Amino acid sequence: MNLLLLSRVMVRGRRFATRKPPSGGNGGKKDTTMTAIAGKAMAITMLLSGWFYLASWVRNNMCMAAEFDEIREDLRFFFNAHPHLRPTVIRLVFCQNSMHVFNKGCNVSSANTASLRVYSGGSGPCAGFSELLSSLHEFSEIYPGVGNMDIWTLAACVAVEQLGGPPVTEDWEFGRIDTTQRKAVIDTNLIPPPYRHGEVGCLKNLIEFARMGFTTQEYVCLMGAHTLGSMHKDVSGYDGSWTSEPEKFSNEYFRNLKDFVWRTKNKDTPHAQYQANGVSMLPADVALLQNEETYKYVKLYAGSEEDFRKDFRAAWKRLTDLNMELRLQKPIGYSEHPSIFVFSLKILWWTGKWAFEENNGTKKFENEQINQETVQYVKKRLSELT
Repeated sequence: MNLLLLSRVMVRGRRFATRKPPSGGNGGKKDTTMTAIAGKAMAITMLLSGWFYLASWVRNNMCMAAEFDEIREDLRFFFNAHPHLRPTVIRLVFCQNSMHVFNKGCNVSSANTASLRVYSGGSGPCAGFSELLSSLHEFSEIYPGVGNMDIWTLAACVAVEQLGGPPVTEDWEFGRIDTTQRKAVIDTNLIPPPYRHGEVGCLKNLIEFARMGFTTQEYVCLMGAHTLGSMHKDVSGYDGSWTSEPEKFSNEYFRNLKDFVWRTKNKDTPHAQYQANGVSMLPADVALLQNEETYKYVKLYAGSEEDFRKDFRAAWKRLTDLNMELRLQKPIGYSEHPSIFVFSLKILWWTGKWAFEENNGTKKFENEQINQETVQYVKKRLSELT
């Protein structure tokens, strides 16, 4: 029984127990037949069973919270010993959550399903994860009750914080479902190709984010993750770092992008890239300067690290929840609430609200919700340019 079904059962039980019995031929006196007594007893039993289940769920959830605290601490210890893998795990989650299929109006997403762990490809945007995936697999063996994707996203959140980013672990929730299939991985990648350049290239990359449901601002903000880590020629064909401090979360990526004069150079790499003042940019990065809408947010984040941190936290939350929004829940810690009764009231209210919203169509079980506004803007602008 899930919480949504439980809330409905409890509401029906309450209604059954409190409804007025039918009037008989005895002048409207209260019906005291055995049927009415049995009905009320059944309703009370349903309510008590519901509260017992709810208390059990909360107790188990609290145990999960304690386990996730252990995983979080283990991940912090791991990244302290292997700091070079912090940017890599962020890229892993980014790549995984850009896995989608769009075919004849049918949207299928493998975002947040850990499908890259069964992907044997060794080239392209999803290359370079072997060492990291091997290490994360050990966490899965130590904590067999926790899904791979929950571990990946929690690890990425820990890495963002250790690199000086916003407190994204506070927003993290668990409940993602891993896939066991390899299909829908190959040729389903919506990661913006790094070689796209100019305004047309920028718009083509933007529309792929819009098909994942992101706005223009969220697209630019998530590109700011390039402030962390470096490019590796043996992995992507590109080389160099986007910032002078690739192990520090900051808005330097946007400041460099906006203020430097970028020139194309190969720098002994298979693909052309941009360089200036000892740092490098991909063609897809410099393309952000070519479109009026994307450049607006580049200027915003170049001028305000506070805005970048705030917006990145929200965009990162959307990215790590993508495709699993209605399955996720927050771990409940022992210290957060002193009473199971308080837990139960809170969760009962939340599930009742969920049932209400679902019935009114405000939440839908959909794999994708395309950002139509951004899509229409891109199509219109592309038609103007061509």
